[in-house]
Amino acid sequence: MSIQNFDKWVEIKDGELMKRGELSHRMAIALYPNHDEGIGYEFAKINIDIAIRKALDDGELVVRNSVCRGRDNLPCNDSIILPHELRPFLEASGIGLRLMSPVSPAAAPTVMQKIRKNSLDAPIKKAIKKAESIETGAVYLELRALALDCESPFTGEFDGNALLYTKDDNKTVAKLSKPALGKRLKKHTLQAG
Repeated sequence: MSIQNFDKWVEIKDGELMKRGELSHRMAIALYPNHDEGIGYEFAKINIDIAIRKALDDGELVVRNSVCRGRDNLPCNDSIILPHELRPFLEASGIGLRLMSPVSPAAAPTVMQKIRKNSLDAPIKKAIKKAESIETGAVYLELRALALDCESPFTGEFDGNALLYTKDDNKTVAKLSKPALGKRLKKHTLQAG
């Protein structure tokens, strides 16, 4: 991705998700920072709403269910847009996207030791317990059932046989294939559930 210079920006705190209902307002604010200017802001917001609807209809903008993060075919104001899916739409509109860190690195506490866990650990443990096995095939079938129920972090969508899930950053959708599950199962035991 090339770095572009923009005069106008929509800022999102790192970890924040843009709600569909806020997008036109945030874009209009980027264009008219003093939105009390009135007519310019109002016209911009109306035109942006139209552009958002068109982008949704054309598949250029994806909104997701705020609970399971799967594609939302009936988007409402609480539907969310992940930053990596929002950026192209904003840039096509001449507006940049800035992800703002909520805490400056100097003010962040120092972590001496970190236990590596991620969003898939809990559902994998649950699937092991339900399957009463650590065999990849059995655990995969239980995980697939959890994914179909949109249990976090799964989106409820599939790419072939791979289960789609939202990574720990709550922004990126990734795939969990059977071979990748097999590698993850090596650190689990049957008693882990």
